[in-house]
Amino acid sequence: MKRSFLALALAFIFAGSVFSQSSWTFDKTHTKIGFSVDYMLITDVTGYFKKFDGSVTTAKEDFVDALVSFTVDASTVDTDEPKRDEHLKGEDFFYTQNFLILLLKVLQ
Repeated sequence: MKRSFLALALAFIFAGSVFSQSSWTFDKTHTKIGFSVDYMLITDVTGYFKKFDGSVTTAKEDFVDALVSFTVDASTVDTDEPKRDEHLKGEDFFYTQNFLILLLKVLQ
């Protein structure tokens, strides 16, 4: 009787974990949000954002129902060139004076 109860309890626990929703957040210690842009077909300009958040949520193992949420603080752009960074933060690009956070949500 005890074995049957234990087996049934384990089956419920296992079934709950199989069908439960899984969520992950970006590990900022091991993640870098960067970009590369061709400049006049001569060179690439690279940079990254210092502040960001992101998460992935799914209920299926193959991620077909995955929801990816991602935010970037555009005012933290860094291309190792202060003048270019200020230009990127200006009205021509990110306009960080009015829009501090870029938000991207990917739905399938």
